[in-house]
Amino acid sequence: MNKRIEIPAPRRHPVGGGYPRGEEARAHIIRVAIEAFGVHGFEGASTRTIAEMAGVSAPVLQYYFGGKQRLYLACADFIATTIGSRLGSNIAGARQTLASEKSSRKDLVLQLHDLLSAILDMLLESDMTEAWTLFVMREQAHPTAAFETIFERMQGPVIRLCAAFVAKLSDLSENDPQVTITALSLYGQITSFRSGRESVLRVLGTRKLSRAYLAEIKSALFRQLTCLSRASRPRFKR
Repeated sequence: MNKRIEIPAPRRHPVGGGYPRGEEARAHIIRVAIEAFGVHGFEGASTRTIAEMAGVSAPVLQYYFGGKQRLYLACADFIATTIGSRLGSNIAGARQTLASEKSSRKDLVLQLHDLLSAILDMLLESDMTEAWTLFVMREQAHPTAAFETIFERMQGPVIRLCAAFVAKLSDLSENDPQVTITALSLYGQITSFRSGRESVLRVLGTRKLSRAYLAEIKSALFRQLTCLSRASRPRFKR
């Protein structure tokens, strides 16, 4: 069930004639560049090809970004900003629940479940393309300066929030390795439904993760978090 990603055919000018301007033009080029970098990698995607795909001239691309490296970093910034915006209210709610002395263990479980469910929805139901996933996965495999942006503004804050919830639910310090590993496990199992989607689909024997499957994933996550909240400490020792 390997899915081939198609790169849009080059077009010389945007629909309607002329070039888009300002921030609109910049965002358009970035979206196209994410597709190119995601599929072909930094070395394989030339600025000339990206310019043709975006329907602009090479000098226009140079004007906005000053070169391929800065365009690549702008793509990482765009991904981190977009995802941060989509998860903003969930992250704010999670931080508020953690800060409140009135939050019960049930509140903590529900809020953490809400955050992880929002991530799952974003990964599986949003308009994020395969190329976005490939872009991030390439940085995971071979980190560059772009990875600092992706991690510090997108992945890091979410994982640290998960760790803060796990610490409270398990009565351990946030600095305890067991807490960090548990948080990474929770985050990893959610993101794996996107990064390992083909394996998931084959094991389930389906061509698409329907809303019914999505609901079952969330139910399984809730059961896991509930078990965590009932145990005052992890059941294993280092």
